[in-house]
Amino acid sequence: MKIDFHTHAIISKKFPFNPEQVVLYANYAREFDLDAISLTEHLHARDYLKVLDFLERKPQKISDGIYRLNGAFLISGAEVSVREMVDGIPVHGDAVIIAQVESLRALHDAFQETDEGLTIRCLKEFMDGVGKPYILIAAHLLRVKEGCKEPLAVVGPDRLHLFDALEINGKDYKSER
Repeated sequence: MKIDFHTHAIISKKFPFNPEQVVLYANYAREFDLDAISLTEHLHARDYLKVLDFLERKPQKISDGIYRLNGAFLISGAEVSVREMVDGIPVHGDAVIIAQVESLRALHDAFQETDEGLTIRCLKEFMDGVGKPYILIAAHLLRVKEGCKEPLAVVGPDRLHLFDALEINGKDYKSER
């Protein structure tokens, strides 16, 4: 199965959600021979809950968190800011969470105002506490976020092992690394 696990439903966190964008993405997914896309909007985006509301009412529901629209599967998710300290230096990054809508709503209710980021362990412990299945992916692993000197990858294996998968985006790679 071919899946894009990191697709934004909103062009920018401050823009309004446009449901037609998701329809377009579903059509593109099929055109590009993808079986599924995960809608992983930023948890603190202005209209994040509208994305979840759309999933719950518009496409055909296959199971909680999995939907079908125009022949493509849509999977519910979120992108969450994470922060860590490495040798006294702040490191910020992103995590993608693939989970059921109910779990994502709980995460949103608990941390929607936390734009600064959660530690990886705090995020994992919260999701474990929800008691539903989820997948935790380190996103933009090699991207140096604004205000930081190092990418999330420098946190090392003791923290990276908390993720189920790692995303390495080619445009974030620098040849000097």
